[in-house]
Amino acid sequence: TGAQRMLGGLVGAPAVHRQLAKLVAPKPEAEPEQQAVDLVAQCFRQSIARSAIYVLPEFFDVHSAEQAKQQPKLFTTAIARLAEILEALDETPFDAHRSMIDVTTIMVASEFGRTMRIGESPVHATGTNHNALSNSVLLGGKGVKGGLVVGASDLANERAQPSGAH
Repeated sequence: TGAQRMLGGLVGAPAVHRQLAKLVAPKPEAEPEQQAVDLVAQCFRQSIARSAIYVLPEFFDVHSAEQAKQQPKLFTTAIARLAEILEALDETPFDAHRSMIDVTTIMVASEFGRTMRIGESPVHATGTNHNALSNSVLLGGKGVKGGLVVGASDLANERAQPSGAH
């Protein structure tokens, strides 16, 4: 049962505590993305964790026209930050033969997609809005076949029938 598994996990807690105590704080002079990768690498090497989530600090939930004008800069900054993370994964050793990029699957996603405008307002006079009908997810890493596109943004409204890919 779930309770038995939870109790079993508590039995192993002292071992996890000892593993966590072995973690070394990342170098303070390193970029934040490199610090995050260094800490995740330590957790992966010690089998403390098998997954990690990194949340970008850029805030894309913009509704006003003025905020929407900042999106090109926001996206440029976010892409540069993602590139730094990928570079750090490539440069951080996992073991004697592989880097972190060799043992990591990367997923870039958000909680929902965005529309190009709010309602029927002209694009230049509005911000973007939530789009529960469409979203994009990027997936990559060793063992992930590249170049695949699954699904499409083909729903005109919430009553439309989704394609087979959905």
